[in-house]
Amino acid sequence: MKKCQCYIGCICAVIFLFCGCSWKSETERSAEKIQDGNITHLVMTYQTIDNSRLDGLDEVLNAVNEISREKIGVEIELKASSALTQFDDYPLWLNQGITIDLMILNYQNILNYIDQNLIYSLDELLENCGDGIMEIMEESGQNLCSGTIIDGNSYGIRIPAINSGSGCGLWIPKKYLEEIGFPYDEDHIYSMEEQDILFKRLKEKYPEKYPLGLVTSGNTFSAYTYFGCYVESLGSDISTGVLDENGKIVNFYETQQYTEYLEWMNKWYEAGYIYPDAAFTDSFNVELMKAGITMSVPTSSSPGMISEEYIGEEVVCLATKDVYVGVKGTLGAFWVVPKTSTNPEAAMKFLELMYTDEDIINLLAIGIEGRDYVFLDEEARIVAYPEGKDSSNVEYSNPLGLYGDQRKRYVFDSDKLRKEQEAYEKKVKKIGTEYESFVFSQNSLNVELMKVQEVLTLYLPILDCGCVDIESVYPEFIRELKATGVDTILEEKQLQFDEWKENVSE
Repeated sequence: MKKCQCYIGCICAVIFLFCGCSWKSETERSAEKIQDGNITHLVMTYQTIDNSRLDGLDEVLNAVNEISREKIGVEIELKASSALTQFDDYPLWLNQGITIDLMILNYQNILNYIDQNLIYSLDELLENCGDGIMEIMEESGQNLCSGTIIDGNSYGIRIPAINSGSGCGLWIPKKYLEEIGFPYDEDHIYSMEEQDILFKRLKEKYPEKYPLGLVTSGNTFSAYTYFGCYVESLGSDISTGVLDENGKIVNFYETQQYTEYLEWMNKWYEAGYIYPDAAFTDSFNVELMKAGITMSVPTSSSPGMISEEYIGEEVVCLATKDVYVGVKGTLGAFWVVPKTSTNPEAAMKFLELMYTDEDIINLLAIGIEGRDYVFLDEEARIVAYPEGKDSSNVEYSNPLGLYGDQRKRYVFDSDKLRKEQEAYEKKVKKIGTEYESFVFSQNSLNVELMKVQEVLTLYLPILDCGCVDIESVYPEFIRELKATGVDTILEEKQLQFDEWKENVSE
């Protein structure tokens, strides 16, 4: 699935606070520091998706810089990249030495940047001037460095989530369920068998549509996460192995859970339930649903994940797995400071401002008050589009929730949404927190990890959507994983995990 497509409405980002401390770079930087009087210029990555509205971006940027120049003597310029091309753009830019002061890794594995020495460790800044971020961690109960701590060093900061739980489900226009008489219960977890019944009825009613809008093209991770039970990966990417019921580190892709998932996907693909171009399309799954080609989107079950404004009608979520909170892994969304930064101090100053300043957060998210939105209830942060405007013709809107503390973000007509989020929080089950102090050091496995990821990127898109013959392709997939060193990774993780358990029990 396109790497960011499941975050329409609200996906995560990360911020770091700066309090005026000094910074000494780890290496000599040849890039020239650009100064204009007392104003420091910075370059920050800026991501978009197909339905981002950017006609009014220049005015938004001017408003942001007016605030940041006055408060911290910093202004930014944006280096644009789509959420689809970021995976190729970032390594190219950094390896070419192009100046980037702040960079958002949007559902990328931060290990790729740590291992190549492309980003700074942030610990010195956090220790010297991170009181604010520590307060936010304490207040939110969320470790914002989780998933970025390697060999005792922190390299990125997450956003405080709007809700701390993570579940998955099928978002679908409510009218479809009503038309086929399919029962909807927001507290029910729908099994694969129940989803099968749903897809069968939808296909019979609408033979020209595809009931399951699964898109796997470009996937570097398995879409199993949207349908299957929780898998304990010990805070690491799933390709590094998972913990089975016997306390052993195993290859997830050889488990019964994964093979049963593949069987369902293959059955659904053959039945015409899954979009036939799922492994190769350039379209986002929400675009396909809005166009009436597909009928559902599998993604996070977090309230507001799919924008009803964008779809144009009421949508509901059929939960496919419990809402849980576990140890965060290295695959996610993180703000980082690249080694090509000309001024890490100023970069951190702007990150603090972007994190804490409500005006900047909402400028980057929804634009200019009066032009792009109006307040319905300013105290409750509830807004609406101006008369005659909507998500398709507003001057500016960037649905990616990558900029600032999203808990400070204005939301559209959200009284219902806020109540749904509160109810969602109550469903959260804590899983795997006993493993939070375990960190899998992967420095000695860079070659194996890179080769394994190449195999996953090649095979997962076609396996996970069911469009290939499992009996021939799946064994080939497993052979390729073993040939590239997946067993070496599992053995090393097992050794480290066993040593960690001994130390914890002492």
